[in-house]
Amino acid sequence: MKRTARSVALRVLLDSENGRRVSLATRFESSDFGSLRDRDRRLATELVYGVLRNRSLLDHQLDALLERPRAGLDPEVLQILRAGLFQLNYLKIPERAAVHESVRLCREFRKASAAPLVNAVLRRFLRDRPPLPDPGGTRSLSVRYSHPEWLVRRYLSRYGPEGTRTILERNNRPPPLHLWVNPFRTTREKLCRRLDREGVPFRLHPRLPHCVRVKSRSFVRHPLYRRGHCFLMSPASQEVAQLGDLSRCRVLGDFCAAPGGKSFILQARKRSGARLISCDLSLSRLRQMRARAGLYRTPQLRAVQADLVHPPFRRLFDFILLDVPCTGTATLRANPDIRWRLAEEDVQRMSRIQRSLLRSSFRMLRPGGQLVYATCATEPEENLGVVEHLLNREPEAELLRRPGGDFPKRESFFAACLVRKRGRTLRPPAAAGSGGRKTPAP
Repeated sequence: MKRTARSVALRVLLDSENGRRVSLATRFESSDFGSLRDRDRRLATELVYGVLRNRSLLDHQLDALLERPRAGLDPEVLQILRAGLFQLNYLKIPERAAVHESVRLCREFRKASAAPLVNAVLRRFLRDRPPLPDPGGTRSLSVRYSHPEWLVRRYLSRYGPEGTRTILERNNRPPPLHLWVNPFRTTREKLCRRLDREGVPFRLHPRLPHCVRVKSRSFVRHPLYRRGHCFLMSPASQEVAQLGDLSRCRVLGDFCAAPGGKSFILQARKRSGARLISCDLSLSRLRQMRARAGLYRTPQLRAVQADLVHPPFRRLFDFILLDVPCTGTATLRANPDIRWRLAEEDVQRMSRIQRSLLRSSFRMLRPGGQLVYATCATEPEENLGVVEHLLNREPEAELLRRPGGDFPKRESFFAACLVRKRGRTLRPPAAAGSGGRKTPAP
């Protein structure tokens, strides 16, 4: 089958419906995307992320245009219609071309019998665009901004209509690209001089010493990126790995560490002679982490496979970074596919895993040691609720740094710093489930 921008995008959207992460499928290293020219690659990426960020709105329009239930459509036909409507709604593509290419995709994906339907629906849309739901209320916000109703309802209860719209609007905008400049290969000054010579627009982060924002969506194809001089990492993630005083720490732990970005930052921050042990449950992800460490020339990486719910160490660590598996609701801007795989029950399910991981990780701290608990989630059951659960059950746990931030005005991860006081022995941990995977809930 010929690889075109639209056919590659359609395959990614179909894979997404079957549970494959879009952030992995759309990497430039993948065979499908790698075979496209730059212009076609940009179109394919825009189609994939545009359909995912606007899916509820596109389905609302489809329901008004179709004469039969949307659920009865073949998956290929449904995605072709969504992509066609997205082009007609948002892209500066000639209407005739958008309709023609959508019909052609039906034949390309062996759904020729659906070509008349696709043609009729898209032309009906051009003649009479369905109205949006009346403003106000959970249903209207869910359709207009394409977020699950349960998540919109939660945001409304905490932030009200204005704060909720701020979050939803931001989630539907592509995030800026930020780099962590790898000090094991270069310096921020050297990398920026190279960018300046080549005319690549960039901006230094005002607080983070190795963070640079680049205004080039294709920067991952740049030789500096491919050679390991830097990698993509949001400022919020970098900031989490900057927390804690490591000046006196002899043994550090990065728990749920894969794919390794925060371990590499900790390795650069720790004092000479200190040890960093990076743990994760997934052996395959640890192998990927070791491969990345080789590319980045990260010295003395100790990657250990461990089920962290059942403490594999005893009071060994002076510092632990615990970036737990979570629903990923704070990353919907970069990962729009997550919103269509999550259910409200996942919040409580992940909270139970997080409580077990935090309790067992805390037991591996030495007296006086610090633990940074972090998530990329917005829901209180995964954040402050987990921290309070530990504080209510562990007399030696003390909150050293109260969680801050001004969410929802700006996006951020949640982080809380805890210290283990010197004194009494911990009570036995509660029964635990499985944990240690650094992936959002399915």
